[in-house]
Amino acid sequence: MKTPLARYGIGSLLLLVLGGVFVLDREQALITPLLALLLGFGAALEYWKIVGDGMPQSVRAAGVPLLLLLSGSAAVLACTAQRTQLDLLLACMLPLALFSAAALLLGARRTSAVSPQDFATTLHMPACVAMTVLPAAALAATAAIPACGTALVFTLVLGSKLNDIGGYIGGTLFGRHKLCPGVSPYKTIEGALTGVVLGTGGTVLLAHLLPELAGPLGGWRAIALGLALALSTQVGDLFESAFKRSMKVKDSAALLPAFGGLLDLLDSFIFAAPLGYTLVRAWTN
Repeated sequence: MKTPLARYGIGSLLLLVLGGVFVLDREQALITPLLALLLGFGAALEYWKIVGDGMPQSVRAAGVPLLLLLSGSAAVLACTAQRTQLDLLLACMLPLALFSAAALLLGARRTSAVSPQDFATTLHMPACVAMTVLPAAALAATAAIPACGTALVFTLVLGSKLNDIGGYIGGTLFGRHKLCPGVSPYKTIEGALTGVVLGTGGTVLLAHLLPELAGPLGGWRAIALGLALALSTQVGDLFESAFKRSMKVKDSAALLPAFGGLLDLLDSFIFAAPLGYTLVRAWTN
């Protein structure tokens, strides 16, 4: 069902849902952080399912409750709006390091020596959280910024997704030169440039239309944020494509026709959400 019509239809529906959440949550910022963390946890489960077949049963079983614990912890930290991105990173990565070390030692007890595959397998948990929980936590932390948090999340999400839309339209209409064929054979340089223009333009437009963003995104800041989102969105998309190619899967799941799974939706924010949060947090202090 991956036809242009299906993609435009489902994409339009998702944008309507995004707009509805923004309207309902503009003042209170209660729904947005919850949805962000649920998205992150769902994407983490998809990641864990993709890589789980190569893991020992004990490690695979322990991963799900740990992911749930980390998602909840990240939600608490993020929603205080008093933690920097580095705090979130350190708070999440410490238990991951302990989990990975324990899994590696369990593997060493099972065999005569630790193999490179055993070592690589234990790194999937930190990679999983870095690709899923942390971006979602960054969106939740952005939503908790006083007075303008929900508007900032709306701008970050829409700016990133406009980059995706521009890339798809530009690549379909006049894409000629491959951007990174070894990772994503359908992405083109022309599509990437179209995405940068549309994503940056959309970010600047929202910064002017939403009055609560006049302070944090005034003047040159809206352009800087738009460019940062456009470039980091494309890097995140390619990064997730490289992961899926290495795992020999096309989509992270079959949840959304023409799009794939939650991880396929979250790939835009792997780097864009932490970077966007870091910038707007600096500009709102």
